[in-house]
Amino acid sequence: MASRPALRQVGYHEDVLDSVEVPAAVVCARCGKPDCPGCESLDETTLPSGIISIVPWERPGQSAWVKLWLTARATTRSAPQFFQSLPPGDHAPAFLFAVVAELCAVVSWALLLGFLLVLPAPDVALRWLADPHGQMILIRVFLVGTLGFTAVLVVGHAVYGTALDAGARRAGARSHASQALRYGLYAAGWDLLTSPLGFIVALVGEGPRAAAGLVTVSMGLPGRAATAFLRGVYRLEDPGLTRARNHGTAVAVGLSVVGAVAVLALLVAAVVL
Repeated sequence: MASRPALRQVGYHEDVLDSVEVPAAVVCARCGKPDCPGCESLDETTLPSGIISIVPWERPGQSAWVKLWLTARATTRSAPQFFQSLPPGDHAPAFLFAVVAELCAVVSWALLLGFLLVLPAPDVALRWLADPHGQMILIRVFLVGTLGFTAVLVVGHAVYGTALDAGARRAGARSHASQALRYGLYAAGWDLLTSPLGFIVALVGEGPRAAAGLVTVSMGLPGRAATAFLRGVYRLEDPGLTRARNHGTAVAVGLSVVGAVAVLALLVAAVVL
């Protein structure tokens, strides 16, 4: 394994970096931008093994809240650069990130939806809150909805990554199942940054212009990220790349629709029973 001084000397030549297992594109751990002039020094973004970690969530030394938003920003605002160099690694931190990100996103959507439903008739909402039976219904609906949709989204992202790997193998590429699963799980960062909570955090931390820009960034984001991932990790080009990407999207969408219908049925049961 190359030492830290060696990493500084070789530069960003792809053939050399491949030989020392360091990603060709490194995303800044603090701002999530690939062209950052240097928010952190190399020593702060390099693991003890000497390998540069491009996933802020997996770096020690910062709070979980900070790492959550740094990773969400990197997976959304710098998605092509982040995912084309996503290295293999443990699935546990990626799974934990997906669960936390989706839970935060789903809860923020649930609160926004609840506010919009209450707004036209606040007196009805107050009567529900004052009634013990109404309170139980609201609690059941909230728990079933948030936990159910969180589970659907996390599983959907995991299946999405696995389906991309299957599509790439069909196109003749070598399997990278571990990286594909991590890709799907870390893609949950899209849902967090484009949620109401993500908008508020961007508004407070970066200003109205950055918050409004999330709408533009989210357009076509899954396609851009998947294209970069399939090119960077699987070395695929069209037409195989398009077939692999479409396969992953079709499987993920199909599973998500089935899961969403199941959760909606549980929500109806929570209200009726």
